[in-house]
Amino acid sequence: MAHGDGSLRKRKGKWQFRIRSQKLDRYITATGDTQAEARQLGRAKLQHLEQGQSIDAERLTVSDWYAQFIERHRSTWRPRTLQQHIMVRKRYVRPHDLGRMKLAQVQRIHVERWLAWVQAHAAVTKSAGRYLKILNAVFKDAVRHELLVKNPCTFVMPPSVETHVVRPPAMGDVDKLYTVAHAEGRYEVLLALHTGLRAGEVAGLCWSDIDMDNGTMHVHRQADDMPKGGWVSLKTKSSVRTLPLDTTTLELLQTVKARQAERRMRLGSTWVDRGLVFPHRTGDFAMKSQYSRMVQSLCRNAGIERLRFHDLRHWYASIAISRGAPLTLVSRTLGHASVSITADTYGHLEHDSMHVVTTVVGDAIRQAHQVAVVPAS
Repeated sequence: MAHGDGSLRKRKGKWQFRIRSQKLDRYITATGDTQAEARQLGRAKLQHLEQGQSIDAERLTVSDWYAQFIERHRSTWRPRTLQQHIMVRKRYVRPHDLGRMKLAQVQRIHVERWLAWVQAHAAVTKSAGRYLKILNAVFKDAVRHELLVKNPCTFVMPPSVETHVVRPPAMGDVDKLYTVAHAEGRYEVLLALHTGLRAGEVAGLCWSDIDMDNGTMHVHRQADDMPKGGWVSLKTKSSVRTLPLDTTTLELLQTVKARQAERRMRLGSTWVDRGLVFPHRTGDFAMKSQYSRMVQSLCRNAGIERLRFHDLRHWYASIAISRGAPLTLVSRTLGHASVSITADTYGHLEHDSMHVVTTVVGDAIRQAHQVAVVPAS
């Protein structure tokens, strides 16, 4: 089938579009499942090549395209996001047949085989679904650059993952942890128990974020968990929030400030003033990854089951819900992107606090009944 702007023919079940570029003085070919797809790919290639762009979907491998994808986004990604993409390409894309395939040849079946391989080789089973999302973004970028007509990841079903039910620490264990943390001066842990802050939010908290007079704390950034430190923005707009502080928390922070002032006096010019509430020994950024190790050490000293720093946040949410706090309010306090995230994570705990609702309603009915019913004389 010949056309004035190119020709189409079927080979081995695929349609091949061939067109000549007068500018480049060469033929350009593209292959697709349908005539329309082959023609669209061919014209897109023609446009890219005539504009001086060297991207060629039939010569470029998936691994090479991924490398270009990383380079284009390197300056806009968070350091942790960049590290993750580099790791996924190195461990799960480049070594597999998919990574060596030409970009234009990849179909859904190839992605499905890759996903099965990742599930078998990933250190954490649930990571396979996250890596599929990453690969989907890489192919979506190829579609956006008109190298592909369709994304081969689009209809690939992510692996089913068993829902993890959050089991917050027992009140007795937290009691012991609190006592030991207070005795050892680990006020980062105490603040997390009082406010439900994430590790990065605690590590990035500054004195300028705290209003002692009005009793509030403005959470609007977090510490970057990289050797050089620094602040990075929070993931979502909902994560930015201002929390009211109770008297105990304010007293705790005043103690931290006084102890920090003493340390600054001792260190003198060696102190690095970042304005952090919980800095490293010399005033610079502490790595938030150290916090879980800190909690584990406290757990050993308290003689309780091993906990992570994030478990303190789970405990905070569970206590709030069990005492009757509505999910919407808990969600805002924790800085979740939506109430549905809070419901999915802690919704099962609401069943334990339903007696609060039934008791309140029951008391109201009894009170109304006693007022309304007049005993017969």
